[in-house]
Amino acid sequence: MLRSPLVVAPGPRAVATTARVALVLLALTSVARAQNTQENPDAAGLEQDESPEASSTPTDSLGPVVLEAENAKVQLGFGAQIRGTFTSGDSLVQLHRARPSLTVRLLGDRLRFRVHADVAPRSLELIDLFVEGDPTEDLRVRLGIGKIPFTLHWDQSYLDLAFVDWDLTTRWFTGRQLGIGVAGRGSERWQWAAGLYQGETLRAANGQRFRTAYGESRTNALGLRDPAPVGAPHPELAGRVAWVAPAFAMALSAAWDLRPTYAVDEDLRLALDAHVHLAPVDVRAAAYLAVAETGRGDLMVSHGGSLLELEIRPMRRWSIAFRHAAIVRSDALRADARARADRLIADATDPVQMAERYADVGRIRAEHESTVATNVYLVGDDLKLQADASWLRAGTHADDWRVRVQANVAF
Repeated sequence: MLRSPLVVAPGPRAVATTARVALVLLALTSVARAQNTQENPDAAGLEQDESPEASSTPTDSLGPVVLEAENAKVQLGFGAQIRGTFTSGDSLVQLHRARPSLTVRLLGDRLRFRVHADVAPRSLELIDLFVEGDPTEDLRVRLGIGKIPFTLHWDQSYLDLAFVDWDLTTRWFTGRQLGIGVAGRGSERWQWAAGLYQGETLRAANGQRFRTAYGESRTNALGLRDPAPVGAPHPELAGRVAWVAPAFAMALSAAWDLRPTYAVDEDLRLALDAHVHLAPVDVRAAAYLAVAETGRGDLMVSHGGSLLELEIRPMRRWSIAFRHAAIVRSDALRADARARADRLIADATDPVQMAERYADVGRIRAEHESTVATNVYLVGDDLKLQADASWLRAGTHADDWRVRVQANVAF
């Protein structure tokens, strides 16, 4: 449960970053209200399936494969990404994702079961496993493992991204959990989604970076080789309210952990994000903020984030995109993490080894990523070639660069 007082706010740079993103969102609002093209009507519901059938238009796709019976449909999908990553210190070419999915649709598509996994050698794991139904035309209920309803940006499929992979903010603020979710419409413009979850992000890829600020490792409870144990369930409420207009959508998202684990869970995560689509331009912007408990039980504003993405698609089969993402850790978070690390070192049976493990705790204040990308859409998002180049900086570490190339094949 939330308690006061807040012990500190992020530094001036964090406030300035959040203010700049807020100004961008306001500017996008005024531009988009004058437009007449239609935004995705399902943008504010429970997330789209991370499968080819959710990412490509019916007229420009390779699939999915659908098997039909009298009262049922079985839908088979698959998405693969072959990626080359090149940095100043290393290079790697690998099958990054290989994700088969199975969706069974019953009762005229009013009841659905879905299982979605990654069978790439680097990460053999479960992604989604849920059953969902539509009690009414405007209400959807889901039970199982899936994305929490947090930002329109996180609603996308990985196949839809105009960049080779997700940005920094999704690594810190989103995630997949076990729970029950409900989504619906309040009116033609207002849409909402909410859920009650078990309180711990299950995959290591997204939503577990907060614990790394304390020097702790991420865990993967959905791994199929050696799954990490899941901690004791504790309730977390997550929800999103969105206003959807022609060519424009804006959403306010929140996730509140009622019994957070110190140094593992934030108490509260907030986000404001917007999406503008004015062909041939597509813009996404977001601002994030998190509150967490210190070792003394007080509350602190622990970290914030910002995201701005711009894709320009002058031709149907080619686009260029630009992105800047940042995560800023407050002075309070850095000080609390350092104090905890010092206590663990002092109490350790091998202080030297423990000191090496926690040597960098509290040093990183901000992480930045600036990326330029290009996409070649051979068959929509189902057959797409991508390349991006990034400037990266984390704390006191020197500037670094990264180049990635990727082929997406999906049906």
